Parts: sequence; structure tokens; C-alpha cells
Amino acid sequence: DTGTSYYALRFPDSGQASVTLPESLSTDLPSSFSFEAWVMLPGTVANGDPTTADGFYKTIVSRYAVRPDGTYHNRYADFNFQVQKTGNINFFMGSGLSPNFYGIIITPAFLPAARWTHLAFSVYTPDGSANPEYATVYVDGVPFNGTWKNGDRQLRQDVPIHLGAYLNQDGDVKWWRGFMDEVRFWSEYRTPTQIQDSMNLAVDANTPNLLAYYHCDSGSILTDETRNYDGQFVSGAGSVTYQLSGVKLGFEVMVGKQGRVDIELPGVGEAPFTYAIESVPDPSVGRLMVDGSIIFSDNVPFNLPSNMVTFEAADIEQGTTTFTYYGTNENGREAGSTPVKVIIGV
Repeated sequence: DTGTSYYALRFPDSGQASVTLPESLSTDLPSSFSFEAWVMLPGTVANGDPTTADGFYKTIVSRYAVRPDGTYHNRYADFNFQVQKTGNINFFMGSGLSPNFYGIIITPAFLPAARWTHLAFSVYTPDGSANPEYATVYVDGVPFNGTWKNGDRQLRQDVPIHLGAYLNQDGDVKWWRGFMDEVRFWSEYRTPTQIQDSMNLAVDANTPNLLAYYHCDSGSILTDETRNYDGQFVSGAGSVTYQLSGVKLGFEVMVGKQGRVDIELPGVGEAPFTYAIESVPDPSVGRLMVDGSIIFSDNVPFNLPSNMVTFEAADIEQGTTTFTYYGTNENGREAGSTPVKVIIGV
């Protein structure tokens, strides 16, 4: 895997394992907030093709608590983001009512199997309002909107947030059964532009309004890069492990007018591989070099002798460009490519 996303969380196919995020994260999560993660379900095989329509509800993230009569019900859930047994992505917030359980419910698309997908949701609540005005679900950056319908939000800031688990009215836990990586909580409603601008890039832990950020790379706890909300692994019949990620998460590099910067291309693998440049920067913004030689567009893919390249900025005050790279060896090349965004300016 090339890029900054080295490893990912692997939840067992049989379920029975999750991650509990601390109650302090719940307490600090404001009424308007956002969640995003990269996910992948290996899926089951039907008619010769992998599918996520496997008969199981599979929770990505949830916050819920016991209802007044001591049982659980969707109408009392604060929020649940899941893949339904049909393979459809689904987000809902409980209304507290019956039979109209949902204040908001959005079912935007079918989640493909054996493919990394970026999923997110954002909740917007006006100042002074108890109920959200609307929520947006994003699938690979594409927005799907829903407005609050009726009832009251079942706000629960006194319980933990769960990655990979949700208990509803039929009495069993809806476990996640695949991969999860690059989990972020934001203390704001994130617009389509904001989601699209950062979904393919690593972000700094000190980014404004970034509340919690989990790289999911290693450790006996799930480490929060903001150093505030470490999560605990919960194991039942299975356990959450770390496996190589397939997320093509790039990064940003900044350089001044006519400046030069050496760029180390990150990556990790279970077997040796060669770094290959797939596309070069816009020549009006700058050029990519290795050992003093320019890499031109008619000479890609270009196999590098190491994981180092040099970017040389053009004679411009400001500009932005991107180049991409991937890993390759005798078994072939990666399925995806990693972007590197270069920003010229002060």
C-alpha cells in the first residue's frame, strides 16, 4: 500500500468485536457534527460475484442507549450509520415516536464489495434548536440530503460512541464485518466541498474543527491523533486486528516560488515493491525530477530507483498541481494510485 494510510482495522467476518470510543468524545460532540471513514467489505459470493447483500446489518458507527422500558429500539437511537442486509448504505436518527421511528433516514446507495469506499455523514443543527434541520450522507464525496421529519432527537452525550456495533430492537448486535480506516470526527457540519477537498488526503491533527482522528495503524488501543479520545477494543468471539490498508490517501507539500523540495513517498507492503510515477505535475506549475533528470509525461509510468523525488516550482507566485504514484512488483501493480498535492505560495 502506497500513501500515508499504512494499515486499517479488520473486524472479524463473524462479528463479535468492536471499538468503544470514550464518553468524553460524546460529551464534546456538538449538535452539528460530521463523521467520515474509509470502509471496505470483502462481501460474500453470489452468482460468481462478491456482494455486500449478505443478510446482515453491519454498523459503521453508532450512539444509542437503553429505552425507558429497559430494551433497545431504533426510535431511541441518537444515530446509526450502517450497511443494511441488502447492501444499501443507511443513516438514521431516532425520533422517539411510534410508528414513525425516524427523525431522519437516508439510504443513498448500494455499497460495492471488495472495494474501498469513502463514507461520511454531516448533521446540521441551528443554534438554539434541539432537533437537526438536515443531514447529509456522502458516498465517495457525492452528497445525499435528508431533512428532519418529526419527533425529537434522542440526544445522548452520556454514553460512548461505538465503531462497528449497534444494538437494536430485535435483540442482537449489528457488527461491522470488514475493514475500516482513517476515521474522523468533526465539530461542524462539513459541506460537500470540505468533504471532497480532504477525503483523499491526510490532514493535520491540529486542523480547525477536527475533534478526533484515528489513523488505525497500530497499538493495543485505537489512538486518537488529537491525543484526547483514545478508543478501546472490545472482543467477544472475535477480535479487531490490523491489516494492510488499501486506502489511497495522499498528502500535501508546500513550496515557494522557484523553490525545490525533496519528497519522500510513503508506503508499506508485505513484499518488496518499486515506486512508479503514474502522472506528472502541470508543467506550468512545476516539474518532477529524480537524480537531476526531469520526468516527462511521455515517459510515464516511470519506475523510481527509490522512494524519493524532487519537485521544482515554476516562476509563479501561487499555484496548485498534483502528481500520482503507485507500487508495483512481479505480482503486478496496486489497484489504485496515491495523489500528492503540491501547493506553490507563501
